[in-house]
Amino acid sequence: MTPQTTLSIQQVGTFLLQVAPVRPVFIWGPPGIGKSSLVEQFAQDLGLECVSLLGSQLALEDLIGIPT
Repeated sequence: MTPQTTLSIQQVGTFLLQVAPVRPVFIWGPPGIGKSSLVEQFAQDLGLECVSLLGSQLALEDLIGIPT
């Protein structure tokens, strides 16, 4: 099982810089608390492109393609 870490909003940027380049990061929380905005701002600060995917509106094939 992957370890769970709880961070304050002030700790997220540093955490992402250290962990995200080598491991996937899942940000979980209730709707409307700013998860997407946080990631978009982080990417903008680093000059990276950010694409938002809403998992509830995607099928598995949208992410991994259709098997051939």
